[in-house]
Amino acid sequence: MEGQIAGILLATFTTPPQVDLVSTRFPSDQMTTKTDHILSCTQRHVSLGDLENAVNELDKVKGQASFTVEDWKKSAIERISVDRALRAIKVECSIINANLGGKVSASS
Repeated sequence: MEGQIAGILLATFTTPPQVDLVSTRFPSDQMTTKTDHILSCTQRHVSLGDLENAVNELDKVKGQASFTVEDWKKSAIERISVDRALRAIKVECSIINANLGGKVSASS
């Protein structure tokens, strides 16, 4: 419990690196900095509701961090699939409603 409270306080007073302020080129020995940058970009995409680009960013993560984010990536990919199916269903319903609406109007 104390660790969670300390973590919440630490997260409140620290900020992740800004995407625009971090250089896109990293020396090979700064893998942590590169991972932080990728995670910051991912967080930005998620906050904008762009899960596809968030998953694409996470594909760039290497090492232990890639293992850590694997479950989240899998869930995000499943969510993307569900969203695509939902959009397709909504389009089909719109087409059916338009067709039925046109037939009803024509017979009146």
